[in-house]
Amino acid sequence: MSLPQAGPPRGDMGDILAFFGSGRTVLVLSVLASAGLLLSLAEPRLLSPVVFLAGLWYTRLLWLLLAFSWGTFALRGLRRAAFNTAQRGLRWTLLRATTSIRLAIVLIALFVLLGLISTIVPQFSLNRQVDLLARYGPENFRTLRRLGFFTLFSNWYAYALVGLFAVNLSACTCKRLRASLSYFNAPMRPKRLEALGRMAHTARLALYTGEAEAMRERARRALRARHYRVQEVEGQLLAEKWRWERFAIDLFHLSLLVVIGALLVTNTLGYDLLQVHYKGDLFQVPGRSFSVRVDDFRSENYPGTEQVMDWKTHLTVLQDGREVKSGSLEVNQPLSYQGVSFYQSAMGEDWQGAAQVTFRVIRTRDGSDLGEFKVKVGQSFSLPGEGIIVKFNAFLPDFALVNGIAYSKDQYLLNPAASLEVDNQEGKRLFRTWSFSQLPRLQQVVSNSYRFYITGMTAPEFTGLEISWDPGMPVAYLGFTLMVAMLLLNLLFKHRQIWVASDETAGALLIGAKARKGDLEDEFEGLMKRLAVHSRAAPSQTPAAQPSEAHSQPQI
Repeated sequence: MSLPQAGPPRGDMGDILAFFGSGRTVLVLSVLASAGLLLSLAEPRLLSPVVFLAGLWYTRLLWLLLAFSWGTFALRGLRRAAFNTAQRGLRWTLLRATTSIRLAIVLIALFVLLGLISTIVPQFSLNRQVDLLARYGPENFRTLRRLGFFTLFSNWYAYALVGLFAVNLSACTCKRLRASLSYFNAPMRPKRLEALGRMAHTARLALYTGEAEAMRERARRALRARHYRVQEVEGQLLAEKWRWERFAIDLFHLSLLVVIGALLVTNTLGYDLLQVHYKGDLFQVPGRSFSVRVDDFRSENYPGTEQVMDWKTHLTVLQDGREVKSGSLEVNQPLSYQGVSFYQSAMGEDWQGAAQVTFRVIRTRDGSDLGEFKVKVGQSFSLPGEGIIVKFNAFLPDFALVNGIAYSKDQYLLNPAASLEVDNQEGKRLFRTWSFSQLPRLQQVVSNSYRFYITGMTAPEFTGLEISWDPGMPVAYLGFTLMVAMLLLNLLFKHRQIWVASDETAGALLIGAKARKGDLEDEFEGLMKRLAVHSRAAPSQTPAAQPSEAHSQPQI
């Protein structure tokens, strides 16, 4: 039975498939698509996300080419995997796939893309739905919500990426750890004299006959003074230090797994909420036995301007009715109690959530003025003697309409409008209407039984509090500390080895040294200077005619 071939098909079609399935083509198309997506999310009015995803012929072509390229790339990879499986077995193929550096690079790139999206797109945990509707509009809002962009790191694909990255990192760590253990347990062995002369750092010290033992002893003391572990094997001094440093990167990988685990604990058990509160509010903290009272808040501007300089909120924590902690929080200066942190996130007038509007109601058939009614969003009022109930559904400070869906483009009173539903006493819907503060004549256009005119509107000031509980943070701090420590160890310490051997025939002491991915030139030169003091000129007939000769070769 013939085995499948790993090479691409021949001919023009094979060339096309090879082009679109190449890593370079996949990279270019992915970068273009990612850049366009980020632009549409950052500037939805310049390039709508809905339009970019499927609204223009060239964006559709881009997504089609990207899908074809990724599909071809994946099929080529599966073909190679099938060939390798037939040749070497399934276990070898799976091990190679899970320890792939390419896979790690792709996953890291996807994490970076998700991080950029989460930076641009406000998340549900810290923003109200009405604010996101105002930012993106109804159609874009629905599309982004379906894609999970408002809850980015709580979606299945985020967990899948984290799980795949954890598998890849664990497999790479196990593979590297086996190599590190083999390296650590490999004994240091004597080398031939010719090999010592070819090392990255080598030196030759001239000796008289019979001085070899004394010079070896001086070398032993000098090496031990520099914290080398010295042993003598087959007449050679073998010195080394910091053999353990190879494990630093392995522990770095393990600490990264610890951080990932801590973040998963926080994402599943913790919370990060945005709550809107008013002066005097008393609210219960989720999962805790204490409550918090909003005593006061204020906004401070730069002198002589309306530009906000700082927001401040004063909170009091109550446990079983007793005040246990009180303090002010500002932007980037949270207040914490029992592991829960309170951050200052927003401040302003809550038009959409708690506006209070005064309506003047006119009966259409005779123009009778039925009076003024002051009502809050979400509440209802009745018209005396009319048997009519009016519900105040919503208030939009900057009314806009897209595809029949009303939303507020901004949180400022640019085009205020109120949505009303009118029912009879039996609950039967009579009609719906919008009342515009700046366009009251629109009420005269529609043929409803009653007309509603906005004569006044107020909204309470609110403070936006971000309430955060991060149960995995202590473990994450431990992981980050370990990561930094292992990086420093890897940068500052490299395994160093030195061989000292005497060549009785040439009347010289040969010294060779090397460091794993590092340089020990300064230390080697210091050691040679110390030993050269005790070295005497060799006889002129010997090859070592100079008291000492040392050089270092560049390491690659």
